Amino acid sequence: MHFCIRSIPLFVSRRVSTVTLRKCSTMPAEKRVNENSFDKHVNELQSLTTVFAKNRTKLPKREPFVKNLFLGKVDTEILTYPELSKQDIDELETATNILQKIMNQQGEPEDIKEALHRMKMQKCLGLQCSLEIGGREFNQSEHCRFNEILLNNRFKYSLLNNELCINILSQFGTDEQKSKYLGKLLNGEILSSISIANNSDDPNKLRAYINEDLDSYILKGMKRCIHNGANADLFIIFARNGDVVKNSLQEGDFTAYIVDKFTPGITIEEIDVNDPSLEGICNIVFNDVVVTKENIIGLSEMGKDVLTKALPDFHLNMSVLNLNIMKKLASSLSADLLMNAVPGEEIYRTEAITSIMSEILSYVYMVESMVYLTSGLMSTYENQDCDIECLITRIFSTELCLKSTSLGLSLVGTSSINSNHFGQQLHREALTQYISYENENMAKLLVGLLGIQHSGKYLGDTVKKLRNPMFNGTFLLKNLWQNRKQGNDNPSLILELKNYLHPTCQEAADEIEYCVLRLQYATESFVGRYGIDALNCHNHLRRLSESAMHIYAMISCLSRASRSYCIGLENNESEILLANVVCRNSFKYVKANLNDVIQECLIMDDPLKVLSDNLYSKKNYYFAHPLSRNF
Repeated sequence: MHFCIRSIPLFVSRRVSTVTLRKCSTMPAEKRVNENSFDKHVNELQSLTTVFAKNRTKLPKREPFVKNLFLGKVDTEILTYPELSKQDIDELETATNILQKIMNQQGEPEDIKEALHRMKMQKCLGLQCSLEIGGREFNQSEHCRFNEILLNNRFKYSLLNNELCINILSQFGTDEQKSKYLGKLLNGEILSSISIANNSDDPNKLRAYINEDLDSYILKGMKRCIHNGANADLFIIFARNGDVVKNSLQEGDFTAYIVDKFTPGITIEEIDVNDPSLEGICNIVFNDVVVTKENIIGLSEMGKDVLTKALPDFHLNMSVLNLNIMKKLASSLSADLLMNAVPGEEIYRTEAITSIMSEILSYVYMVESMVYLTSGLMSTYENQDCDIECLITRIFSTELCLKSTSLGLSLVGTSSINSNHFGQQLHREALTQYISYENENMAKLLVGLLGIQHSGKYLGDTVKKLRNPMFNGTFLLKNLWQNRKQGNDNPSLILELKNYLHPTCQEAADEIEYCVLRLQYATESFVGRYGIDALNCHNHLRRLSESAMHIYAMISCLSRASRSYCIGLENNESEILLANVVCRNSFKYVKANLNDVIQECLIMDDPLKVLSDNLYSKKNYYFAHPLSRNF
């Protein structure tokens, strides 16, 4: 045992100096201080969850925001950019600052079990669950902000899937299911995974058949590309009910099941991937797997309701993962360009470099603005319909993330050929985001279909009259007169959006208003021209979808920048500049896209079908080689 002698100095001349003995640790002082500091931060983060139950009151539900854009309507209340209360912001900043310090002191977890243990120690499992069961009762904005920090390691997909399962069980699980599974999930004792990706095109897709005892179901088929499936102890599976509809083209309803990994009949087929973040991804084969009715989440055939609640949260948090990648890219690129700069030859200041860096920065700003506008809508208004907003944010962020990393590689050049280079690592992560879940092309069509479906409720009579001009001549003439400016690509800006934004945003506000009115006109023209066949015009649907996505991005950026300028946030002038640039670029894209829908004669969609049909028939590239000749 080691002892040291420390004398206490004389603070007063009459005071007698004393000698004290104290035990000295053999641990280095720096390491001891770091460990004490780490334990202190963890205790502080844990204590923040046990003070008061959160008593929040949401505002009444508003009309769907993006869906109304297809009707030429803009909810000007949203242009103020929804924000949390001052108390919530203060508490969130305190918690995130502590969490960031903890994460900075920790290294990368060795495996998923260690990552789960850390989450448990920080009380970061079940962030949206009630305080009574160990959660934090976070709203959607707070959840996204925490996930920016928590989902920043190679186990992010596993942790995201696990958190999604916890939320589903806490909302829809029975008391028996919560008692059996939820407590273990919140304590990090078990890990869960969910099959939320769309596998509707899979011929081996999973089916559920009622058992002879009428008290259980038999699962047959396969679920492909389940993230963390090989490591999970518990699965939440969505399966079509195979016995509901027979001899019909209509699909049966589907149900959500809780399935234990060790249930007889389950086979795990691991997929060989090079991306460490996809460790544990697998196909799960169900060969006559028996699941009792007690393991149904909610009621039978309630899978649609469960999925409807789960998908927006999933899409939004996938957008947070994209945001993390893009932020890392912007920071790493700027550091790399500065470090490799040659004195006197500051290439990073040239127009060729600054234009690309500014483009990447604008993409990050767009995604961040969309994430927190969408989460703000969900957090502020009661049961707000944000399905399409969350889907748009996920699609847009995924595409911009991949585009940003590609631009980053073009800046870095040949040095990124090293597999450990930050540019290549981030590009692999972006590519994983792009291909490992939903089909991006199909997701865009879904956005267009949702918009058409919503607008169809209000345009029914108009479409009927447009499609029967011989019987509605007066209406047709009136419609032509009202839309005469639209026909000239010069709609009257009657929405006056600039009145709801800072004066520095007037030009960009007019550009947004133009795009919204053109989207409304294009939607009406498109549905009026094709009627029910509009569902099969995929190219036009995709054009409408992409236009709506860009308009939502424009509104997100401009409303955020206007708010920042009005309340005097740091770097607000740069935000205004960036938002104006975003609106100008998106305005050009939307204008060209919608003109293709309106002026259909300029489009080559139908002739191009011939090319693909020939490829299918010949089954290879069929054009003659440019060096060949026949005489």
